Amino acid sequence: MAAGVLAWWPLLSPMPELPRLAYPGQMLYLFLLLIPMAAVSAPITLGTTVIYPWYAEGPHPLKLSAVADQQIGGLLMWVGAGLYLMAVFSAIFFRWARRDDRDEPAIGRPVIRTRVAQG
Repeated sequence: MAAGVLAWWPLLSPMPELPRLAYPGQMLYLFLLLIPMAAVSAPITLGTTVIYPWYAEGPHPLKLSAVADQQIGGLLMWVGAGLYLMAVFSAIFFRWARRDDRDEPAIGRPVIRTRVAQG
């Protein structure tokens, strides 16, 4: 639980003392978070033998072999979590783009000019 809180803290920090990363930093952080996740899940998915020998002895759902069950679990880790992080990445990107759009004046809207006092 603590590792999960620490992993998401740069994106969801509620404290002003430890603020969230800026939107570009959040997107870079999520991209870099995908690398160790792939490093863990790729060997599980692509393995031809069971990683934990004791796992081969127990019952497996859907009458799958231990290796097939391990590979499905690795795929869920790799693809499922990757898609989740990419969805969060996309949400952050669109939030950032929406914020930047508000900074620009709308096209076709008259620009209000103020007079500068001379004197």
